[in-house]
Amino acid sequence: MAVAETAHIEINYVIGDYEIEEIVSQKNVTFSKFDLGKNLGFKDKPVWFRINAQTDNVVDGQHLIITPVHIDNIQVFANSVHGYEKILNAGDRETSPISMIPEGYSVTLTSYQLDAPIYIEIASKNVIYPSFKIVGFNEARHLAITSVFWFSLSFGITLLYFAWATSAVVSSPQLLLLTFILRLAMFSGALFVHSGMWRFLTSLESLPPQDLIHNVTGLAYITVAQLFDFALLRTIYCKTAIKAFLIMVLLSALAKTVFFISGEVSLALIVNNISALLTLLLGAMMVVLPRQNKIDTSKIQLSRTAVGAYFILQAIPLILLFILSYFENSNYLRISDIMFMNYALVPGGFIAYAMLKHQQRTYRANTELELRAQHFIELSLLEQEKRSEMKRLLETLAHEIKTPLATLQMAEAVGRIDQKILQKSTDSISTVLNQISRVEHIERGAFVLETTEIDLCSLIKNVLKSVDSSANIECMDIKVNADWNGLYIVLSNLVGNGEKYKKPKTQVSITIEKLSDSIDVLIKNALSRPILEPDRLFEKYYRDTTNANQPGTGLGLYLAKYLTHAFGAELKILKSDDEFVMRLSFSSGM
Repeated sequence: MAVAETAHIEINYVIGDYEIEEIVSQKNVTFSKFDLGKNLGFKDKPVWFRINAQTDNVVDGQHLIITPVHIDNIQVFANSVHGYEKILNAGDRETSPISMIPEGYSVTLTSYQLDAPIYIEIASKNVIYPSFKIVGFNEARHLAITSVFWFSLSFGITLLYFAWATSAVVSSPQLLLLTFILRLAMFSGALFVHSGMWRFLTSLESLPPQDLIHNVTGLAYITVAQLFDFALLRTIYCKTAIKAFLIMVLLSALAKTVFFISGEVSLALIVNNISALLTLLLGAMMVVLPRQNKIDTSKIQLSRTAVGAYFILQAIPLILLFILSYFENSNYLRISDIMFMNYALVPGGFIAYAMLKHQQRTYRANTELELRAQHFIELSLLEQEKRSEMKRLLETLAHEIKTPLATLQMAEAVGRIDQKILQKSTDSISTVLNQISRVEHIERGAFVLETTEIDLCSLIKNVLKSVDSSANIECMDIKVNADWNGLYIVLSNLVGNGEKYKKPKTQVSITIEKLSDSIDVLIKNALSRPILEPDRLFEKYYRDTTNANQPGTGLGLYLAKYLTHAFGAELKILKSDDEFVMRLSFSSGM
């Protein structure tokens, strides 16, 4: 348990080059009240603090905790039998004893020492905003665990960002991601140093000085962060618009370097802090500028609103720090911790968001390209199919017209062209052209069906005459509802097909059957050999190879099937081995 929480500690301070004897005697020394968490700013002279533990529960083994870790020099004086003696000499510039916590320094106090004021001298070229706690061992251990936890969480998130950005830059190398990776690398180093974890984890007996690496990483990290901001603005605005931003970054980097090398560390750190705020404000103001004319869609693209929000989120904690510092508010330390994490982790989340949006846009673009490619492939296949169909049509025409033309040529050669030969040849050519014309009309929807009541037997007899068929018919007086022209075409094709492919010296037979739920027309013809692929007979242009020597377009059964379905009937092949049987079925309710 803490013997002196914040409410139980009275802290006063004075600034000046005093000796411990002057401070203890308070000759020519005037102390002022100090509120923990207040920023005293940059001080050229040491700051002396006097701590009184206002508690009756004073025991041995208490620990004075002093933070933050980046204080250059800390000297702690406590009362003893011989007067005030130095019990701790530590700091960023000193070889310090092992601390109870990584983010600061600690010294063990006795009850005798706590009965009198504790005096602490702090000298630092960094901003001075110290915090003091007097706690027991268990709470000191809890503070150490908490520090390690938050460090591990921050470092783990940074590593996650780093791994993700590295994998992203492999597939999409661009300046924004490269500077983001550099920023993460610099932040990781700065986090190790500024949290004190570097000395805490690598030292066994004492903590080595780290002032140089602390200041260098702090200065370098801000410069790298500003270069990342430049790369971010470069994705939106043209080079002319962001020239002022880049010039400011380069001038601030040059000024920091000159001041640091010349030994003016405080000035270098002041320039560092001011330039960080100014570049963020400038970036936020650039949101009102128009976007560049040409945008590379292969790169990460961000909206002006998103970029403006990024700069504002980064700038707000810095602005608060300047305000709190000016008014000497005690919340400076709390906001400073938030600022450090915000200035490091917000860019990671922002870039993750931007990359996710970029990947979504890329995915949508790729999907659109794939859809377009698929569309073009489908168009190409459709065009190939049309060309293939046209080729088959021309081959069919050439094949079917060649026979009657050859007949006419032979008749002409022997001088025996008569009306019968001429009429037969003309009819053959006309049949082919009519068949093709009907298919074309049906497929483009120009063939209109009109359902009427039809005397089935009468229609079949008309069909037999038109195709010159001697088919045997078993007929009955029965009527069906169908389109007269369509049914005529269907029956003509079925009967004609039977006559064409029947076994020699056999007869086509037609039977009409009236069943309980249907009226069936069965058309049969004997076959010389089985049909190899009966299921394909209804395909367009298909002709069975066993009858390839017979004339035909391969459109008859296709047309019959199409029309039959159109007026609500059913056409089916029942047998195709020694006998070919087609069944045309009408619903008995028609």
